[in-house]
Amino acid sequence: MAKTKRGGVLPHPRKNRKRWTKSRLVLNVGACILVFLLFLFCVYTYRINDLQAERDYYREKENHYIKEGKQLEQKKEKLKSREYIEELARRELGMIYPEEKVIILED
Repeated sequence: MAKTKRGGVLPHPRKNRKRWTKSRLVLNVGACILVFLLFLFCVYTYRINDLQAERDYYREKENHYIKEGKQLEQKKEKLKSREYIEELARRELGMIYPEEKVIILED
């Protein structure tokens, strides 16, 4: 400890504290804003990619249902024909015309 000429103790010397100058404050606030914007960019980029994947999934599903709908329309048109109804009746229900005779061949 340093002593004065009279034997007293000198006060503790102050350390050179860095002052928050205006330019330094602006720089730090700007850096914080930049970090925040970078964080938002990362979050929203991830969210956009997630939404694009979900959109692609639902587009595939839509295309599948459109294709299935077209197949059902074709089947509906096929069911309107007399020949197909007759074929189904013979195959599924075992129906025959009265004048027909069925011959069953064994293998």
